[in-house]
Amino acid sequence: MPYKDPEKLREYHRKKWKRYSAENKDKIKAKNFRDRYGIGIEEYEALKDQQDGKCSICETVGHVLYVDHCHNTGKIRGLLCQKCNTGIGMLQDSINILKQAVWYLEKHEETPTKP
Repeated sequence: MPYKDPEKLREYHRKKWKRYSAENKDKIKAKNFRDRYGIGIEEYEALKDQQDGKCSICETVGHVLYVDHCHNTGKIRGLLCQKCNTGIGMLQDSINILKQAVWYLEKHEETPTKP
């Protein structure tokens, strides 16, 4: 062990991990895709190409796209930007809650009036 002091040891391991992760980004990313979703980088890139690099919901381009999957089945549904992925998650992947949210927004929609 390089250090006996717990704080110095934590700092040593933090720096070691930071250096390792910087040098092995692609390797770590590929492992995360395999472990979390059962796909490799190639499958992710193929999905991204199918979607023209756009979020499946809002169709924005240029954002990091996250793998969206059904939490019950594990089936991959597509790639989403962070906002859309978080939104679906916060609404518990529930179609009923999403319909209620649409109803709520429509109910409170303000239409601009012309002068």
